Formats: sequence, C-alpha cells, structure tokens
Amino acid sequence: MNQRNYWWTGWAAIIAACLVALGAFGAHGLKKHLTIDELQIFETGIRYAWYHLIGLAICDFPAWTGRNTASFKIPAYLFLAGFLMFSGSLIILSLSGIKTLGMVAPIGGLSWIIAWILIAIKLFKPEEKRS
Repeated sequence: MNQRNYWWTGWAAIIAACLVALGAFGAHGLKKHLTIDELQIFETGIRYAWYHLIGLAICDFPAWTGRNTASFKIPAYLFLAGFLMFSGSLIILSLSGIKTLGMVAPIGGLSWIIAWILIAIKLFKPEEKRS
C-alpha cells in the first residue's frame, strides 16, 4: 500500500486548532481588555488566517492525487510566512499596542498573494508526460 504524507494539510489542521483557541480567547477573554479597534485588528488576523488555511491544504493537492508535492513546497512556505507575518503581527499588535508591527502585515499579505499566484500557475500548467 502506498503511504502518502499530507504534510501541509496536517499543518493546516494544527493552525486551525490554534485559531479556534485564539478566537475563543479573543471572544471571551479580551473584550474587557482591548478597545474596539484593537479587537477588530485581532479578529482580522484570525479571519484572514482561516481564509488562507484553504491554500495551505491545497498545497497537498498533488499528494491527494498520487503525484509529487515538491512543486507546491514554495507556496506552502509562503502561506506559513503569511500566517506569521500577517496574522501574527496583527494579533501581537492588538495585544501589545506596538504600532510598528503593523508594517509587517503587508509583507505577510504579499506572501499570501504570491503563494496563490504560484498555485494558479502550477494548476494551469499542463502536467509533464512521463516516458
């Protein structure tokens, strides 16, 4: 039996579990401690991370179909970088009040954009025939 490794989907599941915990913490533990603006920044970081978990899981698409996942490695790492830089910076900014962290978020957003573009290029590119 062929054993497949769904590495990126596994990471997506771990990140999803963390997002559920962070979301619950934000909804129940932070309302009394953050301003409305800070809470919105926190929630934006969480929400955008959820959207991009789909992209991280898509990076295992070749494994689902029995193909090589190597060409999806760069987008996967870009999604992980986006989680840290976009969502991470917004979450930490909202909790710490360090405004300069807001400058990191666009870099994370750019990471996500590039990841999506690389996935689209790979999916539109015809599969190479093996001889």
